[in-house]
Amino acid sequence: MRICSICGSETFDIIGNLPSHRCTGCGSFERTRYLWSFLTSAQRLNPGLRMLHVAPEKALSLKIREIVGDSYTPADYDPSRYAIEGLTVEKIDLTRMNEIEGASFDLILHLHVLEHIPMDLGQLLVEHIRVLKPGGRFIFALPIGPGITYENIWPDATPAERKERFGQHDHVRLVGKLDFPRFLKRVAGAFTGQEDFRINPDDYMSRQDLDRAGLAYARVMGYTGDTLFEIVKPGRSN
Repeated sequence: MRICSICGSETFDIIGNLPSHRCTGCGSFERTRYLWSFLTSAQRLNPGLRMLHVAPEKALSLKIREIVGDSYTPADYDPSRYAIEGLTVEKIDLTRMNEIEGASFDLILHLHVLEHIPMDLGQLLVEHIRVLKPGGRFIFALPIGPGITYENIWPDATPAERKERFGQHDHVRLVGKLDFPRFLKRVAGAFTGQEDFRINPDDYMSRQDLDRAGLAYARVMGYTGDTLFEIVKPGRSN
């Protein structure tokens, strides 16, 4: 039996050929359930953690806030999209991260956000690392295609062109599994020394737990849109 790791629901919407894709209880997708399972199993959430959560998933926001407290900052480019009782979503523009003071956060979190940001991806990752505190972590996922990375960050591309090239009208890139691992090592690894940025579910949960949550091991451990990556800034956290 498959059970949502966030709300405990046992029913899922059928979307395409993925019968367990979206939970009918909380609306979470597979990558969101995997993220929650990882955050709790790996004990990444603690009271007082300075945390930035961009494009916060409604299924997760209040649960994270209950653990982290007032130091939890949910933010989005368009906060008006959110109506979460008891939670205020702040405005953020990731193309202007240079305006955020360095070493501000213990944890930055977002899923399927980087493909929307019209900015050089390498520079964007470097800015995320800069605003992390020593020992801080940046956890993310993004759509990944089977080939090599292609992007167009300029505003001249039409929504129809972007949908055809990247799969959605407001995407500016689709990273490819053939070169994204080398890209991460070259850009982020230059600061962190990491070789592999993927989160390995075997380190935190059983295959049975993955299956129960409706998660495919090959997808979360491969280079796909469900794979979680973690960049860890060197140093010791306070």
